[in-house]
Amino acid sequence: MAAKQDYQHLARLFYQLEQIKAEGHFTKPIHYSELFASTQKRELLIFVTDLYQTNDEIVKLLDTLGTLRHEIVVFHVLARNELELDFEGYSTFEDLETGETIQIDQEKARQRYKSKLATYLAETRAKMLDRRIFYRTISTHEPLDEALRDFLKQRSKIRI
Repeated sequence: MAAKQDYQHLARLFYQLEQIKAEGHFTKPIHYSELFASTQKRELLIFVTDLYQTNDEIVKLLDTLGTLRHEIVVFHVLARNELELDFEGYSTFEDLETGETIQIDQEKARQRYKSKLATYLAETRAKMLDRRIFYRTISTHEPLDEALRDFLKQRSKIRI
């Protein structure tokens, strides 16, 4: 969406976000370079993503946008069961992007999983902060509009 200084613009943004359907692979660089490279002024770019990537394509995009001096916000979305690994008994997991499946015994894997997840999230947070990117992990049960409003409130307090 093009930026506008309109009191209803945030409502339009939320509407557009509600209409998005997750599918397929991350876009090729040619699709996003024309969106952000031609503008002469800094923009606030908000990414709502699961940060699943094959070859660091999302991080490369963020690096490109960072060099163009845009202000970047990343909301890293994780499901509650993804955070807690709270399925019962043996479970089969399928990677929606590749179709690969694995079976695990959750009771045996839960502590190891939580430890690795905590390490991954800490490393991801450090990567984003090193790039001067606002980063926040949110759960799918947390309303996105609240996370956006919290960010905008923090941002306005910092700028005063």
